[in-house]
Amino acid sequence: MIKPNFLLGCAASVLSLSAVADEAAVAALQQHLNQLHSYSADFEQQVTDAEGNILQQAQGHIVLRQPSQMHWEVLPPNENILIADGQTLWHIDPFVEQVVALDQAAAVDNNPIILLTDPQSPQWERFDVQQTGTQFTIHAQSTDSPITQLSLTFEQAQLTGLAMTDSQGQESALTFSNIQQNVAVADQQFSFTLPQGFELDDQRQH
Repeated sequence: MIKPNFLLGCAASVLSLSAVADEAAVAALQQHLNQLHSYSADFEQQVTDAEGNILQQAQGHIVLRQPSQMHWEVLPPNENILIADGQTLWHIDPFVEQVVALDQAAAVDNNPIILLTDPQSPQWERFDVQQTGTQFTIHAQSTDSPITQLSLTFEQAQLTGLAMTDSQGQESALTFSNIQQNVAVADQQFSFTLPQGFELDDQRQH
């Protein structure tokens, strides 16, 4: 008969090893991200539902610069633009001519990809990290998070793939090409001016 104390001890050991593994995964991921002072790439995007059915395919371009700046653009006909300037996340929808402005720190819940621009952000404490080879899987700790999982794939220190899964099981997977890492990026990539005729929905806390 196995004693309860022995089982408890085994469980504690497993939990301890898991915590160490998670800490090692966080450290390894931060090491990769610390090398992404700037990053730009084209991407192919495929969105699938929980059953794996393809809902949408698109192309676009992403630019990152540390700390805390991002420009994400999906090309027509599914045109959509996100600009993170360090304080505000601007979500531009040309189809309806509307811009939504969000506090960037709060917007991490909806789009944890913003964390790629700041490896030392305290916001990382709200996510768990696991590593399998060169792939890192980031899980939101909050059960209320719209984005439940973010996966990052690296090849020879370059970010080559990314996938986000939402609370409904819908996955958006991106494959990167024409990658340029740690090259000069123009400041205007991360500046925003409201286009003429566009409506601004300002949801920032003032």
